[in-house]
Amino acid sequence: MEKNPLLDLMSQQIATQRQDFLRAAHDEAAKIQQGVQQRADQRRTETLRAVEGELAAMAARSRERIEAEAHMVTLTTKDTITNEVLASVEEALAERAASAEFPAILDALLAELMGDSPSDVVVLAPEAHVDHCKRWLESHGYADLLVEALPGLTDGVAIQDPGRKFRFTNTLSARFRLQEGALRKQALSRLFPDSDPGGEG
Repeated sequence: MEKNPLLDLMSQQIATQRQDFLRAAHDEAAKIQQGVQQRADQRRTETLRAVEGELAAMAARSRERIEAEAHMVTLTTKDTITNEVLASVEEALAERAASAEFPAILDALLAELMGDSPSDVVVLAPEAHVDHCKRWLESHGYADLLVEALPGLTDGVAIQDPGRKFRFTNTLSARFRLQEGALRKQALSRLFPDSDPGGEG
């Protein structure tokens, strides 16, 4: 068989073109793969960044919630302890009102109440101390005033006009209630020295 130079040349050119085409296709495939890999890496980086950001936000929210809950527990504990202290003060005042020392305290409360009172008042006293109040009034120039027992009144005295339009009370419990806010602050300050004055610390 004779060699055909033209056929050989064409075969060689086709082989070269095929190689060039395969090389170009291979290079293009490599570029596409590289681009896909870069986009995948970028997407993974962005996703990781977003997840890390969300985790950080969740951690911050959890920390804030825990701190708020701890703060509320602290405030509740301080409030509970302060309430217990103030309740013990009220109990001590009630015990004092039932003690043998109370008539002397009652004299001071009565003297304070009578200082600026009108001349025609009715004196209201604890049932157990009506006679004591009568004796005190007689010895201090108020013998003509009526003294009545007032149910529920145990730790002080009161005066009212005969028509019952006004009443002034001077009792240990009423005096305590007037000072309760200041006493609460003082108790918080002594019990919890690191707290601020409002008890928020």
